[in-house]
Amino acid sequence: MAPELFADDGVYSFYSDMWALGCVLYELASGKPPFAATGLKDLIQEICEKEFTPIEGFSPLFNDLLKRLLEKDPVKRIYWEHLRKHPFWNKEINQRKIPRQPQFDKYLTEVREIDPEEFHEQQMKNAYFIPNIQYKTMKKIDPLRVS
Repeated sequence: MAPELFADDGVYSFYSDMWALGCVLYELASGKPPFAATGLKDLIQEICEKEFTPIEGFSPLFNDLLKRLLEKDPVKRIYWEHLRKHPFWNKEINQRKIPRQPQFDKYLTEVREIDPEEFHEQQMKNAYFIPNIQYKTMKKIDPLRVS
């Protein structure tokens, strides 16, 4: 589950789906989930607080894509336009119109105090970007898998 879904005022959205995609890609690449713990409380804490750890041996572009998908804040997380244009892919993914989500717009307005129109307009303006591939030294981790 995306971190925002653990908050009382959190909302499920396409941004939560982007988080889930990041988790799936991470596990396919590493064989381990990006966040793991022996208990639910510890797992929730990992998801909400632990920083993304790039996967050793994978390209900086792939790790950049994962970092953007596993962004804790849904407002800052990668969205469809960025995902389809990310340079990790060999070519741009075909454009698809993603519908607005009233519950996410309500979350932006009531919880984050962000104007949804300005938010979506800004996202369209920022549809092109240069990936940030500068990372700190990677730490070795061996998380326990929750079953």
